[in-house]
Amino acid sequence: MVRLKRYGRRWSVKIAYSTFKRAFREFCIAKTMKNITKELMRKAFIYNMLINLNNQ
Repeated sequence: MVRLKRYGRRWSVKIAYSTFKRAFREFCIAKTMKNITKELMRKAFIYNMLINLNNQ
């Protein structure tokens, strides 16, 4: 029995992260951790909406 490993999946995560950074740059405007979290959550929400628009 061949045991399947999940090697080779890292590239998809790296591409998604790179695309996210290109779209929103690699910095946050917020200064406090609470607001940084809010900003990143909003950016991720918008990013996911854009991805879903392309898949329809």
